[in-house]
Amino acid sequence: MDAQCHRVVLAARAQLKRLNERTPEETEAARRADKATHQELKKLSREGENAKCADCGALYPGWAALPHGVFLCMNCAQVHRHLGRHISQVKAVNTGTYLWYPDELSVMRTVGNARANAISLGKAPRDLPRPHDKSSRDEVLRFARAKYERKEWHLSEPPTTEPQTRALAATANTPPSSGKVTRAQDRDLLLSFEDAPPSPSRPTCPSSPATPAPHGRGSLVQGILSLYGPPPAATCTGGASLLPKQPQTLGFPPTSGRSTCAQQCHYPPAVVAFSPVPVAPAAALGTSGTDFFASYGL
Repeated sequence: MDAQCHRVVLAARAQLKRLNERTPEETEAARRADKATHQELKKLSREGENAKCADCGALYPGWAALPHGVFLCMNCAQVHRHLGRHISQVKAVNTGTYLWYPDELSVMRTVGNARANAISLGKAPRDLPRPHDKSSRDEVLRFARAKYERKEWHLSEPPTTEPQTRALAATANTPPSSGKVTRAQDRDLLLSFEDAPPSPSRPTCPSSPATPAPHGRGSLVQGILSLYGPPPAATCTGGASLLPKQPQTLGFPPTSGRSTCAQQCHYPPAVVAFSPVPVAPAAALGTSGTDFFASYGL
């Protein structure tokens, strides 16, 4: 078999879909074309090498095996079922029990027994013993496992330079996916940032003078040490605190009203730290440490 014919067979088999990949629309279309599909299958099973079983040579096969695209007799079809659906799937040709889809019919039309055996038995010796219509089931099973499962005589797949070239060309002409960022998208993103309105800045006290940036080694040391100390309170001109004061709470002494600078700067209300009332020393209680223990008989 030439390489081009081998590629045609592989392409037809690659188009097969799994049962869970079928859509309801495809199933309905296959039902409507069921009668015409079975008529074509019967016609194909009577042509050339298809008129006899692909494995044992029995006449008038009424079954077919996918994805191999071969016509089989009933006995060999039962053997293929024993191989497993992942290796071979059999369907009846003469009865309307099985629903055939267009891609499955295309495989049977494209491949057939002659091309399938040319691939699966391409490296087999001329004197290879093959089962016949009177062979035992075990003999047919051993032959089927070597032919379809282990692929002992299977031809190697031809090089796919031309399909790869077409695939690369198609990939080059395909626009980039949305998940990848291109240079044009980067440019549009930067332009959108430039055209965006500036973000609102934090309100500042109008009378607060700008603090010059520190210079020199001493200023650098003081700046580093300031990172580990408490932050200085923000002040306006005249030393007024920017934090508003709250009325008396929790028994603490009352404080003055809101700062005029805080109202002008529109700062949100904040709780001002208070100093608690100092606690009277133990001596003011009138009881020494000795009297305290003596009251408990100690």
